[in-house]
Amino acid sequence: MSNNMNDPTSPREDDDIPFREMNRKQKITTVIIITALLTMAAGILFGIYFFGMAGLFNIFGVQYDSLLSLAIFVISVFFLGIIADFCFLVIYVILIPKINNNSTLLILSILVETFKNWLVLFTVDEFMGSISLALHTEWILAFILALIEIAFNDEKLDNWKRKDVA
Repeated sequence: MSNNMNDPTSPREDDDIPFREMNRKQKITTVIIITALLTMAAGILFGIYFFGMAGLFNIFGVQYDSLLSLAIFVISVFFLGIIADFCFLVIYVILIPKINNNSTLLILSILVETFKNWLVLFTVDEFMGSISLALHTEWILAFILALIEIAFNDEKLDNWKRKDVA
């Protein structure tokens, strides 16, 4: 076989090489790059979540001892929220197929998400002494977070609705 660049059957340097066929240096470089990209993406998401929560706390006058306590609060809310999402998923799976009206579905979603977010905020607030949220502030924050979550997860509700109809 010749190394002619015009020959379509000859291997080119810019072709993708499967991971299994890479040498050790290429594999390490690939893993480091992917890890760095994932770390940056996670950092950006955490930054958005952190500064969003800090902004909401500033708007509602919530006092916290330090940025570290705010970071712990945000991380706790984030991870407890993931667990709560899985628990409340059961409610969605049971109720969504039974609802035919989109406005009823939207209202129910807002109510369920608001309650779930309040439960998470309340739980983390009770365990942390360095941040103190008033009850009405918890409910307002829970409602705002619910609206944001529904805005980003609207496709998921539509997909579940279509699966039942089809």
